[in-house]
Amino acid sequence: MDLLKTGYLEEAKKKYTELLLIDNENFDAYYFLGRIAYDQKNYEQGVDLIKKAIQINISVPEAYICLGLLFKELEDYNESIKNLEAAINLNKKNFEAYVNLGIVLIIQARYEEAVKNFKIASDLKKDHSAPFSNIGFCLLLLGRPKDALLFLNKAISLDSHSAQSYVNRAIVKEQLNEFDAALSDFDIAISLNSSLPEYYYERGLFFQNRKNFLRAIKDFEYAYFLNPNYKDVLGLILLLSCRLSDFKRIKKAKDQILLDIKKNLITFQPFEFLLVSDQVDLHFKIAKNFSKSIDKKTNIIKKFDFCKIKNRKIKVAYFSSDIEEHPVSRQIVELFELHDRSNFEIFLFSLKKHPESLLRNRVIKSCDHFIDVGEKPYLEIVNLARGLNIDIAVDLNGNTNFNKTEIFCCRVAPIQINYLAYPATSGVDFMDYIVADKIVIHKKYMEKYSEKIVYLPNSYQVNDRLKKISEQKLTRSDFGLKDDQFVFCCFSMVYKITEEIFKTWMNILNKVPNSVLWLLEPNEIAKNNLIKEFEKNGISSTRVSFLKFLENSVYLATHRLADLFLDTFPYNAHSTASESLWAGLPLLTLTGKSFHSRVAASILNAINLPELITSSLDEYEKLAIELALNPQKLKNIKNKLNSNIKTAPLFDTPLYTKNLESAYKQMYKRYQLDQKPDHIYINE
Repeated sequence: MDLLKTGYLEEAKKKYTELLLIDNENFDAYYFLGRIAYDQKNYEQGVDLIKKAIQINISVPEAYICLGLLFKELEDYNESIKNLEAAINLNKKNFEAYVNLGIVLIIQARYEEAVKNFKIASDLKKDHSAPFSNIGFCLLLLGRPKDALLFLNKAISLDSHSAQSYVNRAIVKEQLNEFDAALSDFDIAISLNSSLPEYYYERGLFFQNRKNFLRAIKDFEYAYFLNPNYKDVLGLILLLSCRLSDFKRIKKAKDQILLDIKKNLITFQPFEFLLVSDQVDLHFKIAKNFSKSIDKKTNIIKKFDFCKIKNRKIKVAYFSSDIEEHPVSRQIVELFELHDRSNFEIFLFSLKKHPESLLRNRVIKSCDHFIDVGEKPYLEIVNLARGLNIDIAVDLNGNTNFNKTEIFCCRVAPIQINYLAYPATSGVDFMDYIVADKIVIHKKYMEKYSEKIVYLPNSYQVNDRLKKISEQKLTRSDFGLKDDQFVFCCFSMVYKITEEIFKTWMNILNKVPNSVLWLLEPNEIAKNNLIKEFEKNGISSTRVSFLKFLENSVYLATHRLADLFLDTFPYNAHSTASESLWAGLPLLTLTGKSFHSRVAASILNAINLPELITSSLDEYEKLAIELALNPQKLKNIKNKLNSNIKTAPLFDTPLYTKNLESAYKQMYKRYQLDQKPDHIYINE
């Protein structure tokens, strides 16, 4: 849109305002004031002005284009599309209308429709690069990177100064594994236009995907400098700072997030704040705010009348991006196998492409219907799922990586559940239930969850009893550990280690002679940062050892070489906690207020080891020291653990399956009776 030059806006505004005093039916005055309002980001005022212009003259395409752009900025995409289509109806050769309509359709993931509009625009102006660049971007999103590259090359040949075309081509080249060429295109784009945060954001994602977290942080920090409200850059800075164990950066990012929350400037993924806080009210607020952006993008096909078909099996569809060698698949696979096929029909939608593996193949075989939709746009997934008449849709991602929350926002089933992978509220009104237990969601925090709560009788967490532990003979010396040392371990991912819990670990090591800490080996920068923190706390770096990633059955066997697992806080160990107990290694936890800070307590309760649950850092530290210095007490706990593995409900997967199915039946019954979702309490 060719708006008035910024330097003349106020002068033009004064001129057209004076003109309206003389003639309050002047189309040009309202129209140009509307354009000025757009340029000054007064979008609601702009809408009112352009509407008045259109009332005076309904046959000017440019007015509808301007109104469409104003509604786009207000995130009312349906109104935006309506007005851009009106401009096209008035002038079938309006290049600008087709291009802008295509852009809004991209926002709504209507990529095929967007391509059609861009192709018309490219026919109208064959020498203009923008349509070709946008077609390439759409083809990328449609999972056709090779075709996308052809159009982006064409766009750049037409305009070698189009920064956006270089960014789009960089993303395509990354997908084609042409990483050096991708980085070169990102650098060219930024050299052409260094003032746009999105270019630094996209290059930051590129570095993040390459696990070059420090370079990624620097790009995200500059994007944040250019626009503090741009997407989730602040949350990504926090997340990657955690991945680098950079406690100084973590504190800075957390403090800034807390300031932004007070100002209602919350634009990041809710997951990221879980790493540093157990404040339930803040998690709820962040999730609620984040959900608005999803809601505005997906209001095109929300309304759908689901058919109530009685006297048949309940169709349950699980949706996950983690059908691979991943904790979610390892935990849930036996549940799929045990589902009662006389009452349930099980579907599994894979939201991401993965190579074959033993676990992936087992998961696929465990379901009645496996549907790989990894490269499909969310609207296509929605229509596919609706066509299958799914009764219950289970989101196994939540606000985690590679999620497709948009499909649930559009409603793929009359009953939708937040389950297992995301230990917090989704904050959305389209997720009906969250599966929990009486420990992870305390009754006094129920109102801080947007979902109705399913309270299972033991732990919310499901486990696989068929999980193998290697019989390979391992010794401490294989891992640089000594037989006479007391080995504390924590095999949670490094990003869960906060400065607060780390200092507590240092206190424990100081008070337990000849003790060491065994951690899962992180990236090199994080490893060096942790070693520096050891030395900063007056402890020799020889007292920390790092475990390299191993095949899962061997990894489980290594637990038998440790003495006590020290849990992280506020983000507890989840699958890692139950795996530790399955291998016979006691786990000491600190419990907080929020779901994710109470998971290990739930797990320990379900295996009847409440004596390993603490409620303060001081209590946590004292108990760790006591168990290390009192071999008999620790031995008694290990004996109790090994006995409980066979009898306690944590690893009773058939019982768990029965309880979860009971919840599904109650949800389904309420739906059949036209009753709204409500809290569900399952008793054994």
